[in-house]
Amino acid sequence: MDLNWKHHADQFRSQIKEHIMEATRQLILEKGITNVTIVDITKEVGISRVTFYKHYQSIHEIALDIQMRILSRIADILFTELEQGPQGEEKLRSFLAAFPRIYETGRDDIRFIAIFDYTYNASFPTLELQEVYKAFILGYGDRLSGAMPQQESLQLTFLTALQSIWGLMQRLVIAKTFSDTDSLQQEVQMVDTLTSILLQSLVVR
Repeated sequence: MDLNWKHHADQFRSQIKEHIMEATRQLILEKGITNVTIVDITKEVGISRVTFYKHYQSIHEIALDIQMRILSRIADILFTELEQGPQGEEKLRSFLAAFPRIYETGRDDIRFIAIFDYTYNASFPTLELQEVYKAFILGYGDRLSGAMPQQESLQLTFLTALQSIWGLMQRLVIAKTFSDTDSLQQEVQMVDTLTSILLQSLVVR
């Protein structure tokens, strides 16, 4: 009986935490990180501040959790292409071809990343959060290094392509913030076009 109760209690706490994260994600997409308050979140979720503080001590902690979850999800897609795909140029082609799909299905996720990066570009509010994020990024960096094409001639191409596509996607989502029109398909086409140009460069290289 006690074990059953504990299971349901843990499940309930997990659900509350998920609700907090999703509500905060939506609020940040609407208002930015610095304009969201704990009162905003508790109202949106329908919980008390006491309940909120059982899960998080600040909005910055939630933003970091959301950022790491989004990056993990995107990385899983990309690493599937890198680690299970063919070798050499074909590996790079498979990797690049995933980006238009990532943008089309996760534009809001890309926008959240852009907001997060802009907000914490100079520094994090606490050293602890900074160290957590640094360790997270370094972990994926090591995995990326191991998954890259081993040919030195392709590694610079790989990194250049990654920075180019990621930069374009972030510029597109920032521009969308100031536009009332929904131009998703056009934006996906732009990402796809850049991908095609980069892929074509492999042919003529």
